[in-house]
Amino acid sequence: MLIMYRELINHKDKALVHLFFHCCMKDGDFGEAELQTVSDIIVSAHLNKNLNLTDEMNNYRRYKSSITDETAYLSFLLEVIKPSNRLALFSFCAELFLSDKNVTLSEEVLINKIAGLLYIKPPQSLTVQQLIVELNAVQAGQTF
Repeated sequence: MLIMYRELINHKDKALVHLFFHCCMKDGDFGEAELQTVSDIIVSAHLNKNLNLTDEMNNYRRYKSSITDETAYLSFLLEVIKPSNRLALFSFCAELFLSDKNVTLSEEVLINKIAGLLYIKPPQSLTVQQLIVELNAVQAGQTF
């Protein structure tokens, strides 16, 4: 199945979108909050405007159930992305997990895998996640 990924995900922007979809879909649900967050991230990351997100979502859904080694899949995506700003990429992923305010155990495991693959130590990971939680609270109208 890795060959299928290599055929479908052949440049950085596609790999980023598939990583973001994977983060959103880990809990089996792609809710309104996650949809808004992923849209905001895609716009702020200046991804290729010619990328058809509907097609990419369909491609992702087509192979998602066949992912047997999630670490290998994530490694492949990160290999294509070649992130030079690891904490920024991690913060986007963490924001997707935290956007629906309900982090499942499977999402927690996934965020730790991503942190490990990006060589982000647990204290850094927790700081980024706490910052996102606090920013979300401020944006929701709570005071500093």
